[in-house]
Amino acid sequence: MKKIVLSILILFSVCPLLFSQNTKIQAMFVYNFTKYLTWEGDESETFNIGVYKNKDFFNEIELLAANFKVADKQVTVKEFSNIENIASCHILYTSEQSLPELKKIWEQISTLPILLVTSDADTDFRGININFIVKDKRQKFELYPPNLRDRKIKIDKELLNKAIVKKF
Repeated sequence: MKKIVLSILILFSVCPLLFSQNTKIQAMFVYNFTKYLTWEGDESETFNIGVYKNKDFFNEIELLAANFKVADKQVTVKEFSNIENIASCHILYTSEQSLPELKKIWEQISTLPILLVTSDADTDFRGININFIVKDKRQKFELYPPNLRDRKIKIDKELLNKAIVKKF
């Protein structure tokens, strides 16, 4: 019985570390995406990353933003807890917890040049631009090129080579 209890305690102490590590990896991916994407006609003074209802990801990407620029622009990170407030960002990250709200999120940003990045969206929802998945125990990402073109976001071929390219 002690071994079972000990095993459960170890499992619960390791799971948050794995989750935390995955969040850090996804934040690095998002930063790296900016190297391979161009927002057509973008004249904003800052590069804005929005995070919807995910404090852990917000904290990770905010740490990165303090140390890098995108296209010679300072990076700002905005945290959104209300769909109606989502606006003026280049990238919007939503996690699996907000997937039930994905359609409403899309309705809010559908006319804006915002890259919609999701995590573990096992869905055929057509508004997704990039979706994080774990495949063969490694963090990967799915990329939906037609959706990016619709958003007036140009894709470098190198990003296409690194992605799991999806078509609806």
